[in-house]
Amino acid sequence: NNNQEVTEAQQSVDEEKMTNLLDDQSFNEQMVGFANDVAVSLVASVSNALVYSSQKNARVINASLGASLENIAPGIAATFAQYGATDRDILTIIKMFLAAAIGLTEKRLKEYSPNALMVIAAGNSSADNDRELFTPANVNVDNAITVAATFDRHALASVSNYGATKVH
Repeated sequence: NNNQEVTEAQQSVDEEKMTNLLDDQSFNEQMVGFANDVAVSLVASVSNALVYSSQKNARVINASLGASLENIAPGIAATFAQYGATDRDILTIIKMFLAAAIGLTEKRLKEYSPNALMVIAAGNSSADNDRELFTPANVNVDNAITVAATFDRHALASVSNYGATKVH
């Protein structure tokens, strides 16, 4: 249910910190709209897939999808810049929403598919997932594993994300 996802995403974000970024009511209203968009796009599709896999009693779920700072930033920067947000403000906003999306994905995975193994793509940004937020790859649940892309001799693909603790 997308409305439930939106509500939970908005509650997951540190609202006080976000609304204090700029003392501008228009900016704050824009933040609520952005929370809706991010919640729907980053969490709802994963939740729908988890519900479907649960209904089908899936034992393994392949999740070759994701969003990172690099994916989200360009589209958001222009929107928030018009309200006077600095690059640092925008970076803070994006990281907060990615963290909220990761948290909601963890919750949904535990709720809908506790007995299935979720195999998640690490991402294709050549980034260290131990240092960068990437959803859903950075979930921290017992029944999920994040995997890197490799070439035929088990060498890491040049585009693959990696991470000593978050990627296997």
